[in-house]
Amino acid sequence: MQSVANNHKVILRSYFRSKRNQISDRDWADRSTAINNHIIHAEWYNSAKTVHSYVSMNHSKEVNTHSLIQKILGSKKRLMVPVMQDNRSLKHAYVQDWNALIPNEWGVMEPKSQVFVQPEDIDVVFVPLLAIDGFGNRLGYGAGYYDSFLKDLAPSTITVGLVFNDFVVKKVPVDSWDIPLDAFITERGFIPCNHNKELPYNTS
Repeated sequence: MQSVANNHKVILRSYFRSKRNQISDRDWADRSTAINNHIIHAEWYNSAKTVHSYVSMNHSKEVNTHSLIQKILGSKKRLMVPVMQDNRSLKHAYVQDWNALIPNEWGVMEPKSQVFVQPEDIDVVFVPLLAIDGFGNRLGYGAGYYDSFLKDLAPSTITVGLVFNDFVVKKVPVDSWDIPLDAFITERGFIPCNHNKELPYNTS
């Protein structure tokens, strides 16, 4: 039996998918660029050695991470990307070249050669989502791919959602297995959510 929170999430997912698809291509590109600029100028990003990022589904108007990923690849950082598994879990692979990524059956870009590694030393994880609240509770896509991944990360790993500002809501319905994020970034800037974790960011 589905929980009340889960039933509410189903309705919200449909609403936010529709709302995001209505963003114009120009607005989507400009807002994604603003978010990426906040990231690359952030102290916590620049001090990170290993970054894990989703590869955005641009046809679904996710916050675009393609240019961000290419900047990571052009830096001295190590990049890890998720690889979807049939059991609704994620495995993780290092990527060294954008051309190593090809679309899977859902249109998500993944490495051609899937050599999996354990994500033990990740400094920062960029997480996809549909909506988020000020407590870091994220409305995901409902498949559960990120649930176990976020749960198993080291306490020192910073988890950051990427989201457009008008998809920040007062409260996201929460189930017992949901893991809140430490922070999120919109086109307006970086918003910390986990006030019990010391995050290496500046407010300038």
